[in-house]
Amino acid sequence: GGSWNETRIAALSLKTGAWRTLLIGGTNPRYLSTGHLVYARAGALYAVPFDLERLQINGSPVQVLEGVLTMRGAEFSLSNDGTLVYLPGNTAWPKRSLVWVDRQGKTLALPLPPQTYLFPRLSPDHRRLAVSIIDQQTGNVDVWICVLARGTSTRFTFHPETDLFPIWTPDGKKVTFASATTQEPPGLFWKSADGAGEKEQLVTMAYAQFPTCWSKDARLLLFTDENPNTKFDVWFLSLETRKPQVWLNTKFSETGAVFSPNGKWVAYQSDESGRYEVYVRTFGDLAGKEQISTGGGTEPLWAPDKHKLFYRNGDKMMSVEVETAPVFTAAKPELLFEGQFATNRIAANYDITNDGRRFLMIRSEKESVPTKLHVVLNWSEEVKRRIVGGNE
Repeated sequence: GGSWNETRIAALSLKTGAWRTLLIGGTNPRYLSTGHLVYARAGALYAVPFDLERLQINGSPVQVLEGVLTMRGAEFSLSNDGTLVYLPGNTAWPKRSLVWVDRQGKTLALPLPPQTYLFPRLSPDHRRLAVSIIDQQTGNVDVWICVLARGTSTRFTFHPETDLFPIWTPDGKKVTFASATTQEPPGLFWKSADGAGEKEQLVTMAYAQFPTCWSKDARLLLFTDENPNTKFDVWFLSLETRKPQVWLNTKFSETGAVFSPNGKWVAYQSDESGRYEVYVRTFGDLAGKEQISTGGGTEPLWAPDKHKLFYRNGDKMMSVEVETAPVFTAAKPELLFEGQFATNRIAANYDITNDGRRFLMIRSEKESVPTKLHVVLNWSEEVKRRIVGGNE
């Protein structure tokens, strides 16, 4: 129930099923052949003498290394001969800013503090914003509701669940999202947008689901299902029957599906060509498809006026002129602007205003990204020296 830095390290007997707490405040325990338990806490590694037969700690922990990348667990490993490998870094999740971006690429920051934002979604009346935020201390992910005119943020979901991919119902009265626990994969839930009441699960399935788009009449919900046999697939849920049905599943990954404004077409991304490209199909007929992007494409979103389709290609925001009636036609993609804005392979990590003139995006601030693994040979000897020195 606390932060990742307050988790317990325990020993479990596979014979009896009994377990005992060894340490409070640490993650990623590893046994070192020198007779020590090595674990992580707040971006550092600690070691403590450990009796393998009695499964008990003998002594006080000593810090043996600083600067290990740690988010939901520390990025390090130990070999039997005492070699250490780790990713250098710290414990901070990268903070980012929510910004308006016009079609020329000019940005204007929203009056909200930098956070680790994910998947911003504007309410239908554009007065509010639903967005996931990663807690800098615990690493937990919750949905927050922001009132744009006041620049205020209110927590919408609560620890210890991980809540992602918020999308509004077309009437703005509820927010749909994916919610996961340590025991269960993400499922489809919704909750009253005013925060009242408890969340309600929309459907129960075997694997992870992520909502991507409601139909305009709120009868159907498109979502991504993560199947270990067919990767990411596109399903839809009828709100009337509460029965999920598969729409598109192949041996490739299909994600990010969104209805066109008239509900007749679905844009999505697939890696069937060896890289993600954006495609369009009719919702009721899977016989044919139109490839929209060239040279790679992800995160499609339709313009409200039905005559444009937007998508991302790395740092590029692309625009495509389309017609959806009487038949679907698409022109050649055009570059709108470039910029370092956060992306995602499951759903669009940005939104668009009702007039189609501005995008709500997450600006990636300059951050230190590790590019090399650090390998320390014979590290076990260093641990022994540190333990002796630390306990004197």
